[in-house]
Amino acid sequence: VMAATCVPIGRPDAALAAEPGSRSVLETLRDVYERAGGADRLGCGLSPARRWDQLVVQEVDSGEEHLPAAIVVSAPDHGIYLNGAQWGSYRRVGAADGHLAQTVGGVPQQTVTRPDGSVEVDLSHGVVMVAEAPDEPYFWLLASYVQWWNEHPDLGRPTGNPLPTLTQDFEHGIGVLSGLGAAAPEVQPI
Repeated sequence: VMAATCVPIGRPDAALAAEPGSRSVLETLRDVYERAGGADRLGCGLSPARRWDQLVVQEVDSGEEHLPAAIVVSAPDHGIYLNGAQWGSYRRVGAADGHLAQTVGGVPQQTVTRPDGSVEVDLSHGVVMVAEAPDEPYFWLLASYVQWWNEHPDLGRPTGNPLPTLTQDFEHGIGVLSGLGAAAPEVQPI
């Protein structure tokens, strides 16, 4: 997604610029950008920083056409960089059009790389996005099933998202979810 013109990191759109307290959020956005590697690693801003519900977002060039990365800030002192695969997958949590991402998943909190190289992105409502590697597709687990999944490592990583069927596909089995409030899914080995 090569930008014709780089937009400075931390430059707000008009609506965000008018928000009280936006200056500290924009400073956090710039700090996250620098900690994640700055212009040398992340490229340039594709558009001004904007408000998206609970987040302030500025998309950056991921180097892949049609797959921007993003810096997202959820509080004046908390932000995270999401690569293109993470940002693209996050926007699909709960619905393919992004309108439920923050309601279902919450806001991105941290990225954790496991010893096997797989990556998890923890969201504030307990949802976890999981990928085999940093730039691979991320599949999400509903919060009520994360502990259950951690207790069944033999299932492997998720290979699909749980909605709308409430069936979670894994590398070595299927979790059949009997409802969003169920205590434990039923496992069907494959």
